[in-house]
Order: sequence, then C-alpha cells, then structure tokens
Amino acid sequence: MKLPKLTAVIEKEGKWYVATCPELGVASQGRSLEEAEAMIQEAVELLLEEADEAEIKRRLGFVKVRQSGSHIIMRRQLQDRGITVPVPNHTEIARGTLKSIIAQSEIPNDEFMR
Repeated sequence: MKLPKLTAVIEKEGKWYVATCPELGVASQGRSLEEAEAMIQEAVELLLEEADEAEIKRRLGFVKVRQSGSHIIMRRQLQDRGITVPVPNHTEIARGTLKSIIAQSEIPNDEFMR
C-alpha cells in the first residue's frame, strides 16, 4: 500500500516536546526536539509494522462520525484541517449529489473511483 506524505507536528508543552502525526492519529513525546522527532518516527513505524492494512486505511481515510436523519456524516483528518462530508444513506445517489460528495471530499476523481 502506497502511503501519502506524512506530517510530524512537534510543539513544546512545558518541559516536554509533544509530537503528533495527524494523518495517522499517532502521538509521542520527548525531552528535546530531537528526541520527540525520533519518538514519533518510531511510533509511526511501529504502527505501520503492527496494524493491518484496513486499520491504516481507516486512519488515513474517512470515518463515520454520526448519522443525522438520512445522512451519514463522514470525517477525514488532514495534516492542517479536517474535512466533513454528509453522505445520503440511500440505495441510489443522484449524479449531481455524487459529484458534490467527491468535490467536498477533496479526493481526486480517479482515486475516488478505485
């Protein structure tokens, strides 16, 4: 499975540096910037070694947040923001609605159709 570019965000919190990988939802910490960077890299590597492909795809892709009436609310976390997309819970979806869902998801058409 080809992974997208992953991001490490490192912020100082008190005496610690807290590191996160927002795309995978992984976090770690270190007493120095260098240690935090090494720890988040190790945490991501461990996840990729131990998690099955379905878990990695779930972490990288959209997940169901809730259902509101006849719509399922899906969310995907990107490195700098989240994307929320309402999807009708119908057996058939109108062409225009599907185009709108694809546009809102910010996933390229060819990737969406896989």
